[in-house]
Amino acid sequence: MPRVLVIEEAEKIASPEALDYMLALLDIRGEIRKQTARTQIQRDIKMLAVCTVNDVGLFKQMRSGALYSRFTNKVYFKRPTHAMLTEICARELRKINGDPRWIEPAIAFADELGVVDPRQVQAILLCGAEGLLDGGYQRSVRETSIEAAGLA
Repeated sequence: MPRVLVIEEAEKIASPEALDYMLALLDIRGEIRKQTARTQIQRDIKMLAVCTVNDVGLFKQMRSGALYSRFTNKVYFKRPTHAMLTEICARELRKINGDPRWIEPAIAFADELGVVDPRQVQAILLCGAEGLLDGGYQRSVRETSIEAAGLA
């Protein structure tokens, strides 16, 4: 009776009821006790839970750390390498028949901004498009950023 639970971006679960439900599901002491007319059934329940988290600090605070403690094997994934980001960007460009020359300026600008999420690199690539080649997109982002306005 193996069970599998996959949770993406678990720190974004806001409902306390959902958190209580997850705590119960992920408790390693879980068991089923069932009384029927024919017999009594008692079984341990094992569950494999795979969870992704972007904000580990917030996740550690949820339910006073109880939810975080339910996951025993924590795995950290680094930002994809330059070669992998190039492949990801090329895949996205093929979907829209975009210009492969946009890739290098998009990755370079993402590096400048300190962007580590591949989805944000894709956003730079697809929003910047032709503007990446002459630097117009980069100028526009720099000029309209919160930091440039002195609000950060």
